Parts: sequence; structure tokens; C-alpha cells
Amino acid sequence: MYYIAVCDDDKRIGGYIENIILNYGKRESIKLEVDVYFTGEELIANCQQGEYYDLIFLDIEMNGRT
Repeated sequence: MYYIAVCDDDKRIGGYIENIILNYGKRESIKLEVDVYFTGEELIANCQQGEYYDLIFLDIEMNGRT
């Protein structure tokens, strides 16, 4: 099982990336769990509480748009 986080302030893009990852996992028979975050603060808070990810897709420029 791979644990993946997507962090993007644009909800459409976050959902789009999540779908790409999940479709890839299904196609390749790879077990994946994907969490989507819309703020970096939320991602950091969950990681500080013990959430672990094998891979994080992080938006480079986050300006707070929702």
C-alpha cells in the first residue's frame, strides 16, 4: 500500500491529480490511498499528528484561492 498526499489550493486541480493517481493504481493493480489537502498548513498539521506519506504532490505556488 502506498500513501500519497496531494496539496493544491485549487480544488479542481487537486481532484484532477487525485483521479490520475487512482486511475494509475487501478490500471497497474497497485494499492493506493490518496489524501487531498487544500492548504499547506492542513498538510503539515496532519503530518505533525503522525500522518505518513510515501509521496507528496505539492503545488509550487499556493495563493489561497479555493
